[in-house]
Amino acid sequence: MNAQRINELARLLQCLEACGTNTSANTGANESAGLVNTAGNNSDSNPASAVVGKFCVVRASAAGVHAGIVTAVDGDNVILKDSRRLWSYTCAKEGSIGALSGVAMYGLKSGKLDVELPFIVVRGWCELIPTTAAAEKTIRAL
Repeated sequence: MNAQRINELARLLQCLEACGTNTSANTGANESAGLVNTAGNNSDSNPASAVVGKFCVVRASAAGVHAGIVTAVDGDNVILKDSRRLWSYTCAKEGSIGALSGVAMYGLKSGKLDVELPFIVVRGWCELIPTTAAAEKTIRAL
């Protein structure tokens, strides 16, 4: 992992902690199902582990945009459960420029989404954006 990626992940972790996000979400059903990356789950070795257990929008360089529950982050790989691919999307907030940050915050007004998959490995991620509960609801509903 290069220094730029480490700095980006550290900023993500700081933002999550500043927002009061629980960064110790590695318990419960995911862990008992063996879906949680238990190696290196502290923020020092893997800052992206702060989103494990959360519904996130994931942008990947070659795989496009996905949304689902992060079960593990291992280098450039993100494992999602209950995931959908977002082929196209319009943010629910009027006046939004259509960036994924707006989708993660406000949800979808419309879009073209594929079927929900129980499990997927997304390689080459470049953004992991935790969603609000309202945004998650709209993504699951379309």
